[in-house]
Amino acid sequence: MNIPKEKKPELNENVLKILKQSGIRKRKTMEIAGNQVTVVQEIEPDEKGRVWFDYSIFEQRDHEPAYYDMNTGRLYANNCGEAEYALAVNLVLTMQEAYSTDYCFVMCGNEVSCVNGYACLIEQLIGLKLSFPNREQVWDMLLFFKSKGCNDAETERSVWNNFPYGYGEPDLEQLLACMVCPNYLADEPEHPFRGKKAEICQVKTMERVYYIYELFQKLVESRGDEEVRGFLKDLLDQDLAGRERLAQKDDAFGCIAEVARYELPGYIVAAYGCAVKKPFWEIWFSLGIAGYRDIDRKEEDLDKSGDEESNPKQLAFFRALLREDEDEFLEYWDEEGLYLSKNMQENLDEWEQIYGAIDNAEAAGICTEAVLPQILKVMQSVWKCRLVDEKLVKDFMDHPDDIRYKKALWIFIKIIKEASEEDGADSVRIKLSGFASLLINPKGRWQLFGF
Repeated sequence: MNIPKEKKPELNENVLKILKQSGIRKRKTMEIAGNQVTVVQEIEPDEKGRVWFDYSIFEQRDHEPAYYDMNTGRLYANNCGEAEYALAVNLVLTMQEAYSTDYCFVMCGNEVSCVNGYACLIEQLIGLKLSFPNREQVWDMLLFFKSKGCNDAETERSVWNNFPYGYGEPDLEQLLACMVCPNYLADEPEHPFRGKKAEICQVKTMERVYYIYELFQKLVESRGDEEVRGFLKDLLDQDLAGRERLAQKDDAFGCIAEVARYELPGYIVAAYGCAVKKPFWEIWFSLGIAGYRDIDRKEEDLDKSGDEESNPKQLAFFRALLREDEDEFLEYWDEEGLYLSKNMQENLDEWEQIYGAIDNAEAAGICTEAVLPQILKVMQSVWKCRLVDEKLVKDFMDHPDDIRYKKALWIFIKIIKEASEEDGADSVRIKLSGFASLLINPKGRWQLFGF
């Protein structure tokens, strides 16, 4: 992977946006009046430019510490699981692939991953439309895997099967070459070409390939395989102008060079391989060639009227996941609202009424430093709530004597006192986590409680 220096700031900014919106956080230990409490904090780069994280608020669980290096654009993460945390990591990997100038692909086992879904989600989350230029040159991508010793059929098929349509356009000539050349069997076409060299430009691809297959058979028999291989090594690394010069020869070699003006080198090797009855990749790598990319082709006038799309409306991560509800994530509550269950809607109405009815004198007796750590302990150890955000703890400890904050603690206490196993552990957890989440949403908190 290689991220150009000028692109790193943009990539870093987008990675941080994705991780934060994906609920990725870092655990932190805080002390409240001698009590140790574990909270989560938003991720930020440290003095070395490393962004450490180890917690997912959506999964409500910790993970093995991982980090993103803003200096290199690399991500270091293991044992990501299969839920929201893993999804966030895959979104980052997808962006790394898109930004890298070197070959770097998101993989799933032996297969190149289909990144359309990830790219679509990134676009919805932060409005970033990615492209994948390294996947557009499909033949080059296949050669990369073969050069690394990959002979897995699943990997080969995934190169073209999992192209991210909608986020790039594959080179169609290369795409067809990937699918045809390694498995070419020299089947005679319905209308085999046996015309003049000047007519080759008007012939279809498979007719050209079968035509030079027959030429190779004759050349190997008459001139010897060594001379033919020498010609191929020279031909297949020539640019278009060089191949045009070789095509001026008035013999079979000239005819093969003429075909090489219009077809990628894979087709030439495929025809030769069938003529000498040797596997395609054995011949390709034995020739030691890179292979030309420039061919003489007519550019089709493609209708691109449907390619331009208006930017899709950006979604929050929780909404893109299509959860049944977002009761525990009221920190994301905005003017569009959330998908709240009927129970949580009733809770919000109840909390608003309770808050307004709390007797100030009764709430004033609450000691914030003593009560807050006990609330957090019960939430985490008894009801298995997700870790609260450090912003909540700091906010309350910055206002230990503020009656408004004490009234919020009074509601916490009420929820815990009235909770029972009969309510169901999930129901209590969601209620407590939802209330804690609401308290770090300035707009939502103001709307209900006026502070």
